[in-house]
Amino acid sequence: MKQRLSRNDPAPGEGYVPGELQHNAIGLPSVVAQGVTHMAPALSVGFALTGVIAFAGAGAPLSMLIAIIGCLLVGSCVAQLVRHMPSAGYYMSYLGKSMGREMGFLAAWAVLSAEVIIPSALYVVLAPILNSVLQEYFNFSVPLWICVVVLVVLVTGVTYLGIRTSSRVAIVLSLFEVLVFLVLGVVLIIHAGPHNTLSVFSPSAPGVQGGWSGIFKGMIFAIFMFLGFETSAPLAEETTHPRRNIPLAIFIATIGIGLLYTVGAYAGVIGWGVNALASYATNSDPWVVLAKGVWSWGWIFVFLALLNSIYANAQAGTNGGSRAVFAMGRAALLPKRLGDTHPKYRTPAVAILALGVVNGLLALVCGLAFGGFNAYFLLGEIQTLFFIALFVAACLAVPIYYYRYYRGEVNVFLHLVIPILGAILFCFPLYFSVVPLPPYPVVLAPFIALGWLVLGLVVLAVLRSKRPEALDNATRVLDFERELGTETQVQP
Repeated sequence: MKQRLSRNDPAPGEGYVPGELQHNAIGLPSVVAQGVTHMAPALSVGFALTGVIAFAGAGAPLSMLIAIIGCLLVGSCVAQLVRHMPSAGYYMSYLGKSMGREMGFLAAWAVLSAEVIIPSALYVVLAPILNSVLQEYFNFSVPLWICVVVLVVLVTGVTYLGIRTSSRVAIVLSLFEVLVFLVLGVVLIIHAGPHNTLSVFSPSAPGVQGGWSGIFKGMIFAIFMFLGFETSAPLAEETTHPRRNIPLAIFIATIGIGLLYTVGAYAGVIGWGVNALASYATNSDPWVVLAKGVWSWGWIFVFLALLNSIYANAQAGTNGGSRAVFAMGRAALLPKRLGDTHPKYRTPAVAILALGVVNGLLALVCGLAFGGFNAYFLLGEIQTLFFIALFVAACLAVPIYYYRYYRGEVNVFLHLVIPILGAILFCFPLYFSVVPLPPYPVVLAPFIALGWLVLGLVVLAVLRSKRPEALDNATRVLDFERELGTETQVQP
């Protein structure tokens, strides 16, 4: 379909305005794909599900359902905020406008850690997944540093070339991995025959550690699997009809992948055996093993889907993270150079390149220090802690924002009941993520997160004293938003 830009949206390289992203660049399919690939469905089911099963045992499907409910509650809150604040500033804009400039900065500081380290977690896990097959069938392996460098170059390069290019790639990749794992999950359920049971949707299912305590601890890793469900929001300034398409994308991605995760959790538990899940948690490639049992050589599709998922998630994380860094640079909360955009591709080019360097170095340091899988779960726990805190804050921001600015639009259910339920629900996994402390090296995550928060408070104090105007920018959402009133037709 031929693309027709609005009068407000020049073609790439024309009418370039420094510090401005390309408006109307992508449509609904692309922003849905951003959320789907950011959740990395194949990698999440293939590996992160191990964390859910480690605590929730055969009750993993119940942990997953609770996580879906929680994410939908948060998704509703983010959607209500996006209606009036379609900004690349993301949580910085939402909390800054509703709770004040200091909360806006702290939200941006949390996103800087949570969103920015996502690609690092993906870069570091590529080597062990790739080498698990290379060593078994070809008797050689690829050094971790080569995997990291190659993936950094590919992800950074595609993201740098424009949101249309990266989003089209995301659509194809997301469809492939979802299809592979959905079909395999259904096959495993059919193959289980009489072993299928609804008893796994219970806190008393075999292997659950401490009843509801184990379910909520499993929910922590289930939330880790969902991280990114709302990351279409940072692309609001580049999306056509963002007030409509961003909320739609959030709900489509969350419900769609939530169903896949529930099927995957159930199929994994039933397929492995409800009374044999201790060996699931210690297996390095559980879903390759499951696929070999029912697909023979079809396991290759699972392996390819896992590699696909690593790349797609890293690209989605770079898209979302670079927009957050860009917004902070534009607001002068970070060096202003990070708020520059490329004159031709209209991407936050400096932020993308900076992110590539930081992610690559972080992946190398963590991978060499802890090993691929340990580094993956450590980085994943850090980002999960920050995202849970952001989810709770976003829920609380909704009633404050609407009662403060749009009292005439207040809907008690949407703007009070749902936010309160969402905030309460996510307090449980936040508590159980640190009580008791997890094993090493994941035990480092709460202390790293706390250290980052303390450093943020120090930076906040300096900004309040030396550059208060930069903090004011965290609340000036509408200054950064171009009103889009012209109908557009875009390629997805």
